[in-house]
Amino acid sequence: MAPPDSPADDQWDPTDGESGSGNSPWWFDPAELTAGGKYGAPPLEPSAEERQREAARLERQRALHERLTAESIAPAQTAPVPRGGWGAAEIRPQRRSRPPSVLRLLLIAVITAMVATGLAVVLTPKLTERAAPAWTGGDAMVDRVEPKDLPADPAGKTNQKPVAESETPLGGPPALPTGSGPYRFIAMRPDADAPVTYDPCRPIRYVINDADAPPNGDRLITDALAEVSAATGLVFKPVGRTDESPGPNRESVQPNRYGADWAPVLIAWSNPDVVPGLAGAVAGQAGSTSYRVTRSTADSEVSRQSTGYVTGIIMLDGSQIAEIIAEAPDGQSAARSVVQHEAGHLVGLDHVDDPSQLMYPESNIETTHFGDGDLRGLHELGLGPCIPELTPS
Repeated sequence: MAPPDSPADDQWDPTDGESGSGNSPWWFDPAELTAGGKYGAPPLEPSAEERQREAARLERQRALHERLTAESIAPAQTAPVPRGGWGAAEIRPQRRSRPPSVLRLLLIAVITAMVATGLAVVLTPKLTERAAPAWTGGDAMVDRVEPKDLPADPAGKTNQKPVAESETPLGGPPALPTGSGPYRFIAMRPDADAPVTYDPCRPIRYVINDADAPPNGDRLITDALAEVSAATGLVFKPVGRTDESPGPNRESVQPNRYGADWAPVLIAWSNPDVVPGLAGAVAGQAGSTSYRVTRSTADSEVSRQSTGYVTGIIMLDGSQIAEIIAEAPDGQSAARSVVQHEAGHLVGLDHVDDPSQLMYPESNIETTHFGDGDLRGLHELGLGPCIPELTPS
């Protein structure tokens, strides 16, 4: 099935066939391999930048191979005691914010209103083998949108209405897991002791940019989102493919591309040349944009501020994830866990200091599913309020 011409076409199924960039036939014209396209001319030499990129790719592949080899012969070990974990008796910490990094302090100092944080997944060897990690991580993206930042409707777009708001949540989280574990949230609501969430009465629409997708890239995305949906009750709705370029400064409303509503979540398979935050060993980054509105409840005459996530972005290093698929013992599960970790950030989970949880910032290859702490956090993220006022008007 071909993708729709318009993002509004809800019949497009991203699982119908594999990602194009991962499966398209590749060929070349030998004439293109010579200077000026003429036979007999001196061969083209790669630039210094191209040589550096290739060297970096080969180094990542070598490190991954060494790590996987070491893990395949390492004896079984008991799980290490979590550093800074909150334990079974204190499942929910009073404050769910990690200590601020230098980058975050600078961002807060410059952009004091920005509160929604996106984070990067880090894949490293087991705790006993961290001296030579195959992947390292980056720091956070930060964003919040204000009404004054929203663009005016362009000509021809004024009649497009936002996604309809259901009167009740479209789904709900399952029962809490019997086990325990730590979890943290990226941001808290100003009107309640509860995390900022997506509106459960609206579907979370998303588009895919598959420019650098690995084989079966669409399946990795749909499987990861299905895990998040099962744990939260939030509904994800694919609305097409896009050529929108990813980046941390994405506009939350793009009338000429997506109409007058909030832009759908962008899930982009990319590379460090397009997204500098994916340079080196970073496999992915994600975050959501929050919007604050004034609302009145039916049982109260007092207006109050409420905040919800309205759109977001997941940026994935396609080449690194392709290497995980090819090199890891269960490459597909390991690759899916990277996307799933980032999807956890998208809906509001922060990092925790417990390697048995998928939201641990230095995930090891043996943790490929949400832990009990992750699931407890996702449970709360599925219990957010319906906010009809959460529209870009």
